[in-house]
Amino acid sequence: MIYMVEIRFSSPEHEDEWNAWYSAHLHTLLSVTGIETAQRLEAITPAERRYIAIYTIASEAVFTSAAYAGIGGGGIASAKWKAWISRRRTLFSGVDTVPEITDAHCLILADDPPEPVDLPGVLFAPLYAVALDKSPARRSMAVARREDAQAAMTRPGMVVYQARGPRQVAGPR
Repeated sequence: MIYMVEIRFSSPEHEDEWNAWYSAHLHTLLSVTGIETAQRLEAITPAERRYIAIYTIASEAVFTSAAYAGIGGGGIASAKWKAWISRRRTLFSGVDTVPEITDAHCLILADDPPEPVDLPGVLFAPLYAVALDKSPARRSMAVARREDAQAAMTRPGMVVYQARGPRQVAGPR
């Protein structure tokens, strides 16, 4: 399953500090059994929420675990930043593992897309909201080479993201 946290951060004077905190927080999240991968991305096209963190998780049970609560999951750990954060959290089925987004690639998201999404050289996978905010209810996702993602940058309803750092993978527990 794929867990996405989309964030609009509204305090430019605190943004660098927040980004550093969030990148470090990924390691803490990966200590929770059931969270397998984590990566942060930033929109390079206009987006309502500029940042996205995308995770591979085993099941929805992660969110009710003592381990998740213990590390401040669900927004408790980010309370310091609450005044500047507007977020949307959604758990999606349709893809089991989040692919790594490298510097040579981009993530393309299309909300409530027409079927099928047609972009030359790019294969989209459908996602279906199953828990948390459940918004959008349906989305398509693609990982594309940067040169292939160029066509999405001007398409209505598509947002293109670049990596803010490498994909992190949970270690042995």
